[in-house]
Amino acid sequence: MIKILSIFILVFISYFPAINGGFIWDDDTFLTDNPIMAKPDALKRFWVTTEAPDYFPLVSTTLWLQRLIWGLNPMGYHIFNIVLHAFNGVMLWLILYKLRFRSAWLAATIFAVHPVHVESVAWITEIKNLQSTFFFMLSLICYLNFTNSQRKQWYLFSVIFFFMALLSKTSVVMLPILLLLYHWWSDGSLKKEILLNTIPFFTFSVFFSAVTIWFQYNRAGAVGEPWSTGFLERILVAGRAVWFYMGKLVFPFDLMFIYPHWSMEPQKLSSYMPTVALILLIVFFWNKRKIWGGPILAGSGYFMINLFPVLGFFNIYFMRYSFVADHWQYLASPGIIVMVVWIATSLLDSSFSSPSHRNTVEEYHAQSKKYLKASLGILLLGFLTFTTFHRAEIFKKNFSLWEDTLAKNPGAWMAHNNMGIELEKQGKLNEAIKQYKETLRLNPSYAVAYNNLGLALKQKGDFEEATIYFRKAIQNNPKFWESLNNLGYVLNTLGRREEAASYFQQALAINPFSVELHNNLANILVAKGKIDKAKKHYKKALRIDPENAKIHINLGTLFQEEKEYLKAINHFQKALQLKPDLKEARQYLSVVMEQYRKSNSP
Repeated sequence: MIKILSIFILVFISYFPAINGGFIWDDDTFLTDNPIMAKPDALKRFWVTTEAPDYFPLVSTTLWLQRLIWGLNPMGYHIFNIVLHAFNGVMLWLILYKLRFRSAWLAATIFAVHPVHVESVAWITEIKNLQSTFFFMLSLICYLNFTNSQRKQWYLFSVIFFFMALLSKTSVVMLPILLLLYHWWSDGSLKKEILLNTIPFFTFSVFFSAVTIWFQYNRAGAVGEPWSTGFLERILVAGRAVWFYMGKLVFPFDLMFIYPHWSMEPQKLSSYMPTVALILLIVFFWNKRKIWGGPILAGSGYFMINLFPVLGFFNIYFMRYSFVADHWQYLASPGIIVMVVWIATSLLDSSFSSPSHRNTVEEYHAQSKKYLKASLGILLLGFLTFTTFHRAEIFKKNFSLWEDTLAKNPGAWMAHNNMGIELEKQGKLNEAIKQYKETLRLNPSYAVAYNNLGLALKQKGDFEEATIYFRKAIQNNPKFWESLNNLGYVLNTLGRREEAASYFQQALAINPFSVELHNNLANILVAKGKIDKAKKHYKKALRIDPENAKIHINLGTLFQEEKEYLKAINHFQKALQLKPDLKEARQYLSVVMEQYRKSNSP
């Protein structure tokens, strides 16, 4: 119990700054601005449709339930993540204890307070990592219980928990391969019964892998030039990535949210060195597996197998920014941690081998070894806790996150763009514009930055210049309906209504469910005197969002002008019900009720 409690205490100390953190990048897409979250049939949409950004319905359900409890207060979400991570640390300890690993608690605690995991714990959206790992470890514990007791209920629980892990995040798909390796390692062979037992695991893995690949290609948009890397280059990326991740676990310095994007050049001999060195090292430890290389091979094998889905062989949207990310090695990291702990403790044990002919010397060496191990363990955990605490501070808000990223990786064009957004929120338009222009210098085809630059210029009142950048955004992404809408808005402001209307219509052809687009086009139709067409668009907007007070007011004013006072009153009253402090609706309602009274007076 003391060991479990100590893991929880160290985790809460390490992640204390994150408790008061806010929402950061992508939390809007998955939680705060996710339109599905507010729908009455949200759970149905998460589970049986492809509307969500990813098909991780169990995580979406967890976030939905938390939103019912905490609302949009980030503290609750952060505490939940921290607690879940602490449980993962405890379960890792239980797994290692079952596998009879001598330094199980130390390895599990290093995992729990390692700074490379801050990205998974302090970033609310990455509950995907925490929850999937939680069920992954539960599945593994149940499977180990099954192999020890042969009780079928443990096997059933293992399959169920693995299914739940896949519903949380598909990065756990390699579990069935790990189970086969565990049996092969333990028994030296794979019996038919063992192969049959892994069939459900493999079936679920294949199915959910296909679903995730579909979502990455069709929902996330991981297709096109940024992901056109050839197979040979992908192999070279994978070799370098494995070394990179090992390096960050052993030497957790210069951790960053977006690492520099590597350029792999197959024509250069140096590009092959990481992959070749990795292969040679595996062969070397394989040859030594029966002497002392077995534990090293097991740890690194677990590590590389769990990393496989994120080594670049499959398109992942984030890889347009970088081939590596700290949160991608959350599940894999125990392999290297356990391996390093085993190597360190083995070296300490061998260095303190004592002569057998003097008991007092033996006791002295045993005590010295014990104190040295404890001292080194305390120093290591103290360093990791301090580093994690400091790293968690950076994840408290978007501004500090992008500031830290740009200080370490000035070439991160996405970070420049997002820093521009933060500066714009602070009213620092000129500084924001500089960040957007730097983004475009680094990546001249990034449509989002053109759009953001146009919005900043529009906010400054530079409408003509804004149109230039909105057009460039559309040139780089013809289906960028937001830029089509923004261009239409600016052109309408400049009095070029016909041109503006054509862009709103183009945008509606791409996204017919945008309330803003229907409203903007209707406003132009009203100005042109095409009232009936305008009404149709206002009504379409209300069918999409019946609780939009602004549209109720716009439609109400049309009915008022046509002297359909009761319909106008109905819309103004509805607007006030939705927003009781809306002065505009109250004024309109007062005027139209007076008009209605006069029209019905004798």
